[in-house]
Amino acid sequence: MKKQSQKKKMKIFKIIIFILCFITVFSVFATAFAKTIQVEYKEYTFSKTELNKEIENLKENNIYTDDGIELEFDSYNIISEENQTKEISLTSDSKILQSNSNSTLNSNFENTYSYEDEKYAGTLNRVSYNVETINNGYSERIDTQTITTTGYEKYNDLNLIDKEKTINGTDYVLISVDWQPDQTENLDGQTVAKTYKAVSTYQAVIREPNPNTYRVSANYSGTVNLKDSNNVTVEVKYKEVEKVEEIVEEPVIEEKTNYTPIILGVVGGILVLIAILYFTRPNVFIYNLNKDKLVKIASFRVYKNKTLDITNKKRYSENYLLKIRNFEKVENKKVTIKDGKKKYKLILGSPEINFYLNK
Repeated sequence: MKKQSQKKKMKIFKIIIFILCFITVFSVFATAFAKTIQVEYKEYTFSKTELNKEIENLKENNIYTDDGIELEFDSYNIISEENQTKEISLTSDSKILQSNSNSTLNSNFENTYSYEDEKYAGTLNRVSYNVETINNGYSERIDTQTITTTGYEKYNDLNLIDKEKTINGTDYVLISVDWQPDQTENLDGQTVAKTYKAVSTYQAVIREPNPNTYRVSANYSGTVNLKDSNNVTVEVKYKEVEKVEEIVEEPVIEEKTNYTPIILGVVGGILVLIAILYFTRPNVFIYNLNKDKLVKIASFRVYKNKTLDITNKKRYSENYLLKIRNFEKVENKKVTIKDGKKKYKLILGSPEINFYLNK
C-alpha cells in the first residue's frame, strides 16, 4: 500500500510540473506573437512599355482580403521575362507504309513542320524516323506444276505415273494425266501412235509469308521565336494597412512597464530546470564501511544494464552497501560493478543490498 501511494503522489507531481511548464511556454509565445501584420503576394503580367505606369496605378489602389482587411502596395519584383526563343521537339502522327526505304519515308513526310502555339511560332526540321515493323503473318495458295514424260508404249497406264512428286522441297500430289500420242507411224494409210506421252498435273498447298508493313512517324526539332516579346510578369507584395489612431489630448499618465512576459519566462525557465534536475537525479547510492560507519563513495542514475564504475573512488574496506531510491522503477534490473579490470554482476533485488569486493 505504501508503494502504491508513493507511485500515485509521484505521478501527480509529474503532471503538475508538465502543466505549469506548458502554460508558461504558451504564455510567453502568445505574448510575443500576439500582433502580426498580414502580408500577401500577387502576380501580374504587364507590357514592358506600360510597366512603370501599371506599378504606379497599383500603388494608388489598395486591395482587400476576403476577411475585409485592407492591404497596400509595399514592393514588387520581376519574376519572369519571356524568352525570345525556345527549343521545340515533336513527333508526327504515324502512317502505315508498304516499305521502309528512304525514298518511301521521305515521300510520305515533309522535310519541315510549321509550328505555332499561343506564344511561339517557327519552322522545325525533320531529324529522324520512328519505324515499327508489322508482321502480317502467312497466307496459303494452291500451286500447280505440269510434268510431261514420253516413251510410253501403253495408253492410260497410271501404274507408270508417279502419284507424288517433290519439287523444290515441296511435296506435290498427282491430280490428273492427259495421254497424248508421242511417236506415230502409218499403217494402211492411217496414222497410229507408236508411243505415248503423259502430261501429268500435280498440285500442292504453298504457305508463304505476307509482306511486312511499317508503322512510321517522323521526329521534328528546331528553334521557334516568341510572337510577342513585350510582356513581363511581376510579383507584388502587399502589406496590411496600419491603422492610425486619432490622437486625443488626455492627461499624461505614467506608463508602467509590463513585466508579465519577463516573469513568466523566468518562472518557466526555473520550472523546466527543476524538472530536468528532478528527472536526472541519482537513484542508486554506494556506501563503504569505514570501521563502524558507512561512508557514501558514489551515486548513479540507473535505468538498465548500467555499469557502476567505482575504480577511482576512495574505499576503506571490502564491505559495501548499495541503496536504491524509487526501488520499484529498477527492481530486478541487472547492473555491473566495475573496480579496475574486475567486473561484478549484480541484480537489484531489494532496496538495500550488501556485497563484498576483494581488494
